[in-house]
Amino acid sequence: MQRPNGPKSNVLSIQEEIDDLERRLKDAKQRLNSANGAPTAAQSLTSPGPTSLAIPHALLLLSDSALPLGSFAYSSGLESYLAHNKQLQSQSQSKPRTSPTASFHLFLSFSLASLASTTLPYVLTAHRHPDQLETLDNDLDASTPCTVTRRASVAQGLALLGVWERAFRD
Repeated sequence: MQRPNGPKSNVLSIQEEIDDLERRLKDAKQRLNSANGAPTAAQSLTSPGPTSLAIPHALLLLSDSALPLGSFAYSSGLESYLAHNKQLQSQSQSKPRTSPTASFHLFLSFSLASLASTTLPYVLTAHRHPDQLETLDNDLDASTPCTVTRRASVAQGLALLGVWERAFRD
């Protein structure tokens, strides 16, 4: 059967050629594996490697903020801020009261500003220059004065690395 010439028939012809080449490549790889004593495709199905969807899925799971790492996230002083804010409001009758929600939003604003000017530059530099990671980690550790924050960060980082290693173990 002869196909009409045109862009669509050209695409079909190319696709058929690709399919044929892929089939021939697969056959050649199987013959090579057999000659080298490597497992065949049927044997490989019993221990599949990571699929193209498995790796992004695992990365999404590991980056989930709800992933239990065996510890609680350090709140950056939220409880203390709310307690002190409540005390200040009860002592000062002349000032209008701030709602807990408004107080939380104020704390969140302060926390994000602090994070953006202290920790975020380290994260961005580590992303852009991974070869400097150890130095950056040491510098950030040295510049984190709160022992509780530093300990919580290290514990959560180690727990996340442990989950990462178990998730990608061969």
